Amino acid sequence: MAAAGCNNVSDLGNSIDSATDCDQVCSRYADCFDSNYDTAACRGRCEDNADTVSNYADTLDTCENCMDDKSCTEATFNCSAPCSNVVP
Repeated sequence: MAAAGCNNVSDLGNSIDSATDCDQVCSRYADCFDSNYDTAACRGRCEDNADTVSNYADTLDTCENCMDDKSCTEATFNCSAPCSNVVP
């Protein structure tokens, strides 16, 4: 039973990390490319994919880490490949 409890805590941590990454990536897309972008819909799709699509959370982490501390121009040129499955 203790192992199941640990897995649930681990899953919760992964869900929180994915939700944070989704928020950051979707918000950054709106800030850099389209101020009218529906960030709530983006976050919803992103979080659903993180919960259901194999390796999506890893893709999301890679995208968020790539965009972190980069200007919009740098993120456009450096992060389009790792972020292509997260935002349009």
